Amino acid sequence: MPRSASIRVTVDQLTATIKTLLKRIQYRPDLITGLLGQTDLSLDPEPP
Repeated sequence: MPRSASIRVTVDQLTATIKTLLKRIQYRPDLITGLLGQTDLSLDPEPP
């Protein structure tokens, strides 16, 4: 079997995987805090 055939996924499979990973991140606020700290991003947007 060609290698490309073994890594094909459907949109539904990709969507399910992303939802699962986002759900895990939701319960790990330390990941979000670490990301924001390393990127200098803020959850508080500046007003226009």
